[in-house]
Amino acid sequence: MTAEQKRMVLEEVDRRVVPKRLALRHIGIAPSTYYRWRRAYEREGLKGVEDCCSGPRRVWNRVTDEQRDIVIEQALLHPQEPPRQIAFMVTDTCGFTIAESTVYRILKAKGLIPDREVRGFPAGDEYFEKPTRVNEQWQIDATYMKGGWLGLVLSDKRAG
Repeated sequence: MTAEQKRMVLEEVDRRVVPKRLALRHIGIAPSTYYRWRRAYEREGLKGVEDCCSGPRRVWNRVTDEQRDIVIEQALLHPQEPPRQIAFMVTDTCGFTIAESTVYRILKAKGLIPDREVRGFPAGDEYFEKPTRVNEQWQIDATYMKGGWLGLVLSDKRAG
């Protein structure tokens, strides 16, 4: 909207007999926008409600390119260390704090963290031993964790 159109909206809302909130809803403008325009118009006139392109804003906690380079440098100096350890090293020695998850994302994007190998085995078409009565079957869930297979028994109920 141009500054002149905003001025016309302000005048139109002020002229209406219905409550401002209803008038704004009818026009399709949020009350917070109306009151922001109103304050700017009262302070500076048409100049206050002109559209001005705001420049790109910097997010307060965004990692800078220099910080990203430091993280990558530390990872290359210590290739055996996991992202958590690199985050600690950077925090302790480089003058800024960085989260482990951020280190992981930086290293993953740079190709310094390989994709995980997914191990599995196909399920059979049928049970080897078919149950003959209720609650006779055991069920187990197994997954490969770092260092070996881990199994979890979910049910071991047997009928008396």
